Amino acid sequence: MSGDGVARTVEAAWSGDRPRDRLLVGLLAPLAAGYRAGVAVRNALYDRGWLASEHVAATVISVGNLSVGGTGKTPTALWLAQALRRRGRRVGLVARGYGKRTPGVVVVGDGQPLVDPADGGDEAVLLAIRSGLPVVTGERRAEAARAAIARFACDTIVLDDGFQHRALARDADLVVTSGDDLPARLLPAGPLREPVSALRRARLLIAATWKRRGS
Repeated sequence: MSGDGVARTVEAAWSGDRPRDRLLVGLLAPLAAGYRAGVAVRNALYDRGWLASEHVAATVISVGNLSVGGTGKTPTALWLAQALRRRGRRVGLVARGYGKRTPGVVVVGDGQPLVDPADGGDEAVLLAIRSGLPVVTGERRAEAARAAIARFACDTIVLDDGFQHRALARDADLVVTSGDDLPARLLPAGPLREPVSALRRARLLIAATWKRRGS
């Protein structure tokens, strides 16, 4: 079975009631416990300042979520960026650029797309098309944010899918929550990247109604 096939099987088991689903989730529980411990240690290091969050010369607002999959965080980031621009802010969108083949910082758009999805990442190119704003991607979001500030004189950075990326300091975290009924279990036994208690870091929760692919 391919990696994608394994991922689909595991995701289906999260909400399944069949004995084999419950068995698979049970087998994954020790891995989820180890993942939980790793997340707890990492967050504690950031909370206590032992891992530093880099500051940039702009207001940074992160839009993210707790779970894997789509909860509407990218459309929310797009809406927020456009709303801030209408208020006179010089806004840049920063993202990881998942799926891009070009490593490091990539200027995906300067008001219009500059690269294709292979170089910039699918969602980042979509943001560049729909927003009309500067879009910069990079594995190190602080470097991408500094590039947006230097090249486009941005005074505000909207960070797409950035709740868990604590290496870039932010002024506010907006977390988009879905209306699904999946159990609150951590990866890989469930959909959560962090425990629900992590929501204490959020400035605002946004409830989104959405339908899971294939449902």
